[in-house]
Amino acid sequence: MLASGAVQTSLWTIRWGVGAPNAPDSRIWDLTATSVPVDHLQPSTSTAEEARSTLRSALQEIEAFAHRSGLDNWSPWFARADALLDDPAPSPPYHADMLPSDASLHRRQLAAAAVQAWVFGGIGSWNDDGPNDAVDQGEYDHVSRRLYDALLKALGAATNSH
Repeated sequence: MLASGAVQTSLWTIRWGVGAPNAPDSRIWDLTATSVPVDHLQPSTSTAEEARSTLRSALQEIEAFAHRSGLDNWSPWFARADALLDDPAPSPPYHADMLPSDASLHRRQLAAAAVQAWVFGGIGSWNDDGPNDAVDQGEYDHVSRRLYDALLKALGAATNSH
């Protein structure tokens, strides 16, 4: 039972599964969204500016690492994300509708950069590659983890700021 005036917080989980593998329109996927109440989540305390600074730093570090370690296909990807942080008309490569149309320029820049820089998961993603040199593996893990954390902070700040 919630106290008077309290707000119920929910955690949503999305699961994809093949529902109709032979669908004639190729729409084979089923999506299940499940919500459970939670009372222990803490809102992000990062401001959009803190998230922007953290993301820019992570992007510059991972771009330099990609170039140094021969993962040159990824350097332009990260550079594009970094450039979106200053773009006067930012447009993410996908999920352009993630923010309301009246979102501030800084929020739109942050969201566009984060979407561009999301390189985790899926076929052909950053974590499918890796350095050929075992010595670089530790740095690869570090820059990947740092980018991932910065992306979560950036997406949270872009979508929850005003």
